[in-house]
Amino acid sequence: MQTDYLEIKEAETELVQKVAALIRIRREELGMGQVLLSKLSGVERANISRIERGKRPGLTFGIVVKLFTALKIDFAAIDDL
Repeated sequence: MQTDYLEIKEAETELVQKVAALIRIRREELGMGQVLLSKLSGVERANISRIERGKRPGLTFGIVVKLFTALKIDFAAIDDL
């Protein structure tokens, strides 16, 4: 069975949207603003805003690590997405 490019891109987009939602939800649960998250993570506030709105197609693993670490999100949470 061959997986086509479109299927891979759709799955990737869905995962990115879920990770972005997880970041936003956790930040809000902690009562943390984007400015504070930016200071704690080293990720620019504008990038955090774009990520949370799904406007950041270049979301990298490094950025995810920084945000998850600052928000104390267990990487195992990705399995539940």
